[in-house]
Parts: sequence; structure tokens; C-alpha cells
Amino acid sequence: MLVGMSKQKSKTEARGPQRIGNRPRVRLVDIAEQAGVSRTAVARVLLGTGADRVRVSATVETRIRRIATAMAYRPNQAARQLKGVKSGMVGVLLDTANRAVMSDRVMAIEQVAAARGVRLLVGGVQGNAARLGEYLADFQNRAVDGMILLFDVTARHDRLLRRLIPRDANAVYHGRPLRPGDKCVRVDTFCGVKLVVEHMLKQGYRRIGLELFNLDDRLMQIRREAYKETLAAAGRKIKPGLIWAGAGSASRPHAEHLDDAIRKLVDHGRIDALIASNDIWAVRFIQRLNEHGWRVPQAVAVSGYDNLDLATVIEPNLTTVDQQHEDYAREALLLLLDGAGNRPERVIEPRLIVRESTRRGPKVSLQSRAGSAGPTSGERV
Repeated sequence: MLVGMSKQKSKTEARGPQRIGNRPRVRLVDIAEQAGVSRTAVARVLLGTGADRVRVSATVETRIRRIATAMAYRPNQAARQLKGVKSGMVGVLLDTANRAVMSDRVMAIEQVAAARGVRLLVGGVQGNAARLGEYLADFQNRAVDGMILLFDVTARHDRLLRRLIPRDANAVYHGRPLRPGDKCVRVDTFCGVKLVVEHMLKQGYRRIGLELFNLDDRLMQIRREAYKETLAAAGRKIKPGLIWAGAGSASRPHAEHLDDAIRKLVDHGRIDALIASNDIWAVRFIQRLNEHGWRVPQAVAVSGYDNLDLATVIEPNLTTVDQQHEDYAREALLLLLDGAGNRPERVIEPRLIVRESTRRGPKVSLQSRAGSAGPTSGERV
């Protein structure tokens, strides 16, 4: 059982000093003796209790905080939980193949949490069920106020999570709820891909290709749906040979996958624009296309997804989709700390970031590499 969730028995300060490792736990009364004030005054400053009946001057508050820091005071979270006082801590668990994106998301959550006076406890599971159980138990022992579970949109842990996390647990899930009515935050992937396709059409690209690293991945399926529906809405036929799907390939591309995609989409499919599944694939496409002699964006425009830092390092800078991590963090913490109301699911609208990799330049004639005597003017390096 977990967080928020179950009451635990604990000794209180009134029963004498407790120990942390080999050191006795510092109590409020110990700080009060050093500061020459009452215990209630110390509790008012350090715990925020008694605001309606205890007044503490700024000078005394400074003295109390200085002494508490010097004595390495830490609140007894278990005792506070028994009294209904929140711990001011939130647990965050990650299990993802897309570490770069989730790391940026955790940093955004930390910044929003810090602004609310909340600290994070962060752990990585990486597919290890035993480690997942250990982290959940640790969160419970530390009396966290709730959890944010940043797991990829897969079902590999669903059964275990349902067993370990009670229905009334204060938890926010990424991408989809664990059970109907659970709190979750997701980014509108369909909208993000739709924005990219519409941008490519407005730029005048006519043969827009799509790379999907693994069609077993639900987000890749959503990208394909958005691509097809947006083209259809614009009156464009879905032409064969313009979608490349890896057979179980990874979110980080290998050279053979890149070469196969370039051969099928560029050499044979004659695309003039390519929508990559993420920024890492997009950057590697730009590098590999240059190695094959195709210039970006003159011969083939390339877009990514995620707006990682590397999007502004590659030349040309990469057009991409920003997942709005700060908005995500704000909504996740609102759900966790303020309640869901009648909206347990929050959807984040992504933002298109247009850069040089898709800006339309002089029109060039695409020719396949095979049979070409050499680079033709304006189309390849």
C-alpha cells in the first residue's frame, strides 16, 4: 500500500530524542533551548503551525532558523503525517526510453515545485519491477504528499502498479490513467504532428515523408494517424512509399536504419520533406543526408520533435515541436497538490518551433543518387 494513503505509528518528540543513524534526532525543544524561546515559537517558524495565535519577530525568526541549520534539524515527517501535516515532498519515478525528454520534464517539475516550496524525490526504474516496489515503499516511508509517474505509454507495469498503488493513492500518471478516473497529464501528440504537416504544406512541400522508428509504439501510431488525417484534410492523397517504419528499431537510430530510410524515402520515394519521429532521429538524418550528398533544406527539409538542446546545435538549426514542459509541470503539480476537481486528465498543447531546416529555399530538382554522375546544381553537396 502507498502514499497518502496509510497511517503509520511513530514516536513523537515528547517521548524523547530519536536517532538518525548514529546521531540523535534534533527536536524542536532542543532548538528552543538554544534560542531561548518557547517550543511553540520554534514550531511556528519551522513548521508553520500556530499562525493564528503565535507571533514571532523577524529577529527571533532569523535566530531560530540559524540555530536549526547549525543543528542540522530535519522535521519528523512520520509524526507530522500523523497530525495531518503535509511533508512538502513529492516522489517522481521514471521508466522511459526517451531519457532526454523526461530529464527536461523532471527539471521543469523541479522548478515549478521549488516555487511552491516543494522538494522532489526522484528515482529511475528502467524496467526493474523490484526497484519499482522499493521506490514506492521508500516514498511511503518518507510520507511524500504524492507521486508523479513518468513512464512511457506502455502497459508493461500496469498489473504491478495496480497491485502496489491503491486506488485512492495521490498519484499523477504520464500519458494515460492507470485506471478510469485516475489523474494524468499528456501532451497532445496528434496536435504536434498536425502542426508540422500543416507547416510543411504552407512551405510548399508536396511529397512529405514520415519516419516512425517503431509502429509497436503507441505514440508512433498516433503520429501516423495525425500525418494521414492532416494530409487528407488538405486534399492530399496518401501516396505509397512516403512512410518509413522501423521493424522494432530504437528511439536512437543506427546507421543501417538511417540508410534504409534514406534509400526508400529520398532515393525511391523522391520526398522533398521529412518528418522525423524525434529530434535525435532528425539530427542524424541531417548528418546522414549530408554524407549521402543531399542538402538540407534545399533538397530535403527535415523536422524533429521534442525541442532538445541539440536542435539548435546542428546546422541548419532544426524545426521541431516543443512539448511545453513547464505547462506540463504546472498541471501535474496542480493535480497532485490542489486536487483534480472534475478534470482528472489534463492535455498540454505543444508548440511548433520553426527554424532553418524547413524554411523553403530555391526550388531544386531531386534525383536519386543511383545513376547520377555527380551533384547537380543546388540540390546536393
